[in-house]
Amino acid sequence: MNVPPAEPGAEEVIARNPLLAFVLCRQEAFHRTAQEFRRRELECDTLPYLRHLGEIWPEDSAPGTPERVDFAKPLRKFAKARLPDYRLSIRDLTLSKALNADVEIRLVFNRSGRSGLGKKFDVHLRVHTPMPAGTTDPWADFFSLFDREHVHWTYHSQKDLDLALEAAFNLFSETLPALEAHCRSLLDPLPTRIPDNIPRRGALTARGGYEEARALASRSTGGSSLPLIRALASRMFWVERPTVGFRGELRVQSAWHYQFSWASKRRAAWVVIPSIGSARILFAGVHASFGTYRPVPDAWIDSDRALSVSEDIRQKHHGPEVEIRDILPSLEGPRSWDPFPTSEERLQPYWKIHYHPNHLVPNPEAPLIISVNAVTGEPVDAGGL
Repeated sequence: MNVPPAEPGAEEVIARNPLLAFVLCRQEAFHRTAQEFRRRELECDTLPYLRHLGEIWPEDSAPGTPERVDFAKPLRKFAKARLPDYRLSIRDLTLSKALNADVEIRLVFNRSGRSGLGKKFDVHLRVHTPMPAGTTDPWADFFSLFDREHVHWTYHSQKDLDLALEAAFNLFSETLPALEAHCRSLLDPLPTRIPDNIPRRGALTARGGYEEARALASRSTGGSSLPLIRALASRMFWVERPTVGFRGELRVQSAWHYQFSWASKRRAAWVVIPSIGSARILFAGVHASFGTYRPVPDAWIDSDRALSVSEDIRQKHHGPEVEIRDILPSLEGPRSWDPFPTSEERLQPYWKIHYHPNHLVPNPEAPLIISVNAVTGEPVDAGGL
């Protein structure tokens, strides 16, 4: 197998990229704020009218006529009382506070209705700075500070909304000062390179980040030992380089995502281990499962071996001269439901390696996908060959 050499000096060039430095410092501010809440055991799950995605709403099937609700009036009242130093835009349903000439914190309220009488709102949290053309302003669900996602407040009547907004602003007034302090320490002035005190793990293979991810998942779910059901690599931010290298290792802009689930106990966790930056928990708690995957056996092969097998296959059929612009590997447990139940390979966990010839312009042809048995290391199939 011909493995392309590493790019000389690429990591240092990226470390000096101001946009990536901002994104990483913003994520680190979120992480430090979340750690502070864990130490204080600040809980959000008991707040009134707070629900997780997928919960049944009694209001959806309740008889009656939807009540007209004024969202702006209580929003003005609680913003003035609880966050007086934040500027309110009723048109955009946004609260914002400038930390310096370049950075501001924004809370964005998003409202929507339901099929019945119920209504909901959620809150996006942004640490905003002028972004170069062609890039997007990063945002996060407010509840990512509490290891939660897809959480929203629900209401049916004006009284419900008033109580929900009161609970929301009580939470904001407790959490935002901590986030502001961490943003000032990391983003004032704006960084021109990635700070040395941000954790760096280097070129991790999937096994390289697994133990840290498993320990975080266990702690975040009350000590439960959750089995791994899926691991995949993805970009944390945009850089003109493949997500992983040809040796199955993370590039500096990428992270391993580990999904753990114990369906019988309805517990799950989703942990992110980046090449650079603090480990993060995207979700932890009660959850049915992530998709239809069953646990991966402990003896799964690492991403470097999976890439070695898939590269032998790819180069044999395509030749090493074909330019590959992106590589996206994922480790997947056996399916609890399979459209082809007679396929013995699908009863085993497998690595699925996606090769993209160009990750900037959508290719009219499907990407090359090579599957490798994650226990034996034998090829399973190669779509597109």
